[in-house]
Amino acid sequence: MKVYLDYIFFINLIFDFIILLGINIILKRNVKFFKILIGSIFGAFSIFILFISMPNLLFTFLKILFGLLMVIMTFSYKDIKYTLNNFLYLMILSILIGGFLYMLNIEIGYEHIGMVFIKNNDGLNMLILILLAILVIVIYERQIKKLKKHVNSNYKVVIYLNDKEYILNGFLDSGNTLCDPYLNRPISILNKDVDIDFSSCKKVLVPYKSLNNNGLLECFIVPKIFIENIGFKYNYLIGISNDKFSLSNTDIILNGKIMEEI
Repeated sequence: MKVYLDYIFFINLIFDFIILLGINIILKRNVKFFKILIGSIFGAFSIFILFISMPNLLFTFLKILFGLLMVIMTFSYKDIKYTLNNFLYLMILSILIGGFLYMLNIEIGYEHIGMVFIKNNDGLNMLILILLAILVIVIYERQIKKLKKHVNSNYKVVIYLNDKEYILNGFLDSGNTLCDPYLNRPISILNKDVDIDFSSCKKVLVPYKSLNNNGLLECFIVPKIFIENIGFKYNYLIGISNDKFSLSNTDIILNGKIMEEI
């Protein structure tokens, strides 16, 4: 079987470049183009260790070493945490792209009769594989952004009431600036489906106006609540939503003004 080393080198150069570019975008490293190219060239040369006979343990060690050197050459060394984080994303993106393209190649390039797989001639060409690898990076980067935004807006909320603790999933909404007109206290909105007995709490009716309607919001003064990473709040106003939330896994929408009080 003929092996074209220049072809192997070129393909690995492209995929290493895509992976390093993905790390640069996702982690916002802001390194210059030529540094990504230098790291990609170094990574592409590492593929030639496949042709050297060695124990599996040594081969694995060398692959890890080349990966670390590649991210150091591309993103420089600042500290252990910075470098290991770069290396971690190198592994994640390599597995993500490699696994995705391998799955596609199996699905398209093979047909099966029962448990027997037979290779056909319908494999994906290299240009399509490269474009798909770029697409995977773009989708992954956008999903990471959404996940970070979602996670950073979620807080554990504990309501202490009637010798009970109600543990809720809170979502911090900067658009929720509703305050009572009497003492200007921020109001968080509880999903109407959450079952909490507020009979021992003082009730307050607060006028509200939204895009589609207006009216009076039924609120209760809760003696004590705890909001993760923010702390305890006392005599806190909680309003009961008139409709069920469309936000998944959210029990209470926290008022954006609570961040101003930290």
